[in-house]
Amino acid sequence: MPDGTYLTGKLPQNIYGHYGPQLISYILHQYYGCRITEPLLLAQLKEIGILISEGQLSNILIQGKGIFHQEKDGLLHAGMAATGQVKVDDTGARHRGHNGYSTIIGNEYFTYIVSTDSKSRINFLQILHGTNPRYLINEDTADYIETLKPSNWLGGYLLLQARGQSMNPVEWGKFLLEINITTESETKLVTEAALFASLIANGVPKNLGVHGDDAGQFNVFVRSLCWIHEERHYRKLIPLDESTRQAIEQIRGEIWDLYKGLQAYKLAPSEELKVALEHDFDNLFSKKQTISPTLNHQLAKTYAKKEELLRVLKRPETPLHNNGTETDAREMVIKRKVSGGTRSAEGQQCRDTFVSLKKTCSKLGINFLGYLEDRVRNLFEIPRLEELIRIRSTRQPTRPQTCP
Repeated sequence: MPDGTYLTGKLPQNIYGHYGPQLISYILHQYYGCRITEPLLLAQLKEIGILISEGQLSNILIQGKGIFHQEKDGLLHAGMAATGQVKVDDTGARHRGHNGYSTIIGNEYFTYIVSTDSKSRINFLQILHGTNPRYLINEDTADYIETLKPSNWLGGYLLLQARGQSMNPVEWGKFLLEINITTESETKLVTEAALFASLIANGVPKNLGVHGDDAGQFNVFVRSLCWIHEERHYRKLIPLDESTRQAIEQIRGEIWDLYKGLQAYKLAPSEELKVALEHDFDNLFSKKQTISPTLNHQLAKTYAKKEELLRVLKRPETPLHNNGTETDAREMVIKRKVSGGTRSAEGQQCRDTFVSLKKTCSKLGINFLGYLEDRVRNLFEIPRLEELIRIRSTRQPTRPQTCP
């Protein structure tokens, strides 16, 4: 003031930094929700009179997003507990100029996306752990090894060395060296087993349903396969003559008839319909011989997947297709095509987090922009998404009972 005194104004509540929560929420929504690129978003903000630099815009998009990462981390276990069933898929993802993969896990309540450098069964089990994977040696570890490699000595050897011991990744690596497990195949098998046992000990049910295509990395817990993916194999067959084309079309028609029967079974399970559908499956894929050796070979390959394709007959809650998760994966594909890859670990994490939260909000019927404003203002008038998943899942009608 002219007399040398100062008047100090108090900022409105929940103001952090140079920009208000409404503008920050708008920026996050434009970039992650509407797929606007950073250069276009910067130009848009300047056109409406916002003084902001490229660096500051980047900071708003990726820095200080701990509350969002924490909320995303809670989605996985809440979503698995809600139905005991998840759908899985993966798609390519560029990071620091290299090809990687985004693994998508979800169901009707949530979407959970994690990007990594590779895809494998170990990678999938680590993702199911969340941010802190643990390696446990107990009877479940030995049972996992026995299931994949009957009469293998590794299960008993591990129990003898460290029964009941839980380790972090560094301790696990040292432990394997100490007990002289160094070959790639043995290391892979025991690592999968230890991760699996740790998941079971932390509350993931052994009968968790994992539904998707026939990618090998997802072949854990109770596996079921997507009928839409399986039918595509027949759609891709190239007939050499008219009779082969007609044979392929006939098989595809019978597959869709069987699919309709499985849909009816999901709505009203019965032992009579279960027997009839198993009989139809056997007649279609094991007994039918056509004039095309290629088509016969494909029929035999499908028959080898009988248990996974007919999982719904034992668990009526099992999905028949994986369209929902493929739609979630499409979001990552479009994001990659629009914005390219990520360049920093923070950017990669934010992309996975905000796409996961966007898709989850959509499934729960929550306005994504309203959700962002609520969290940026630190109000939490919208309950945490994992809590909403629990509430919504308990309101669902009783699921059909599993047939013996």
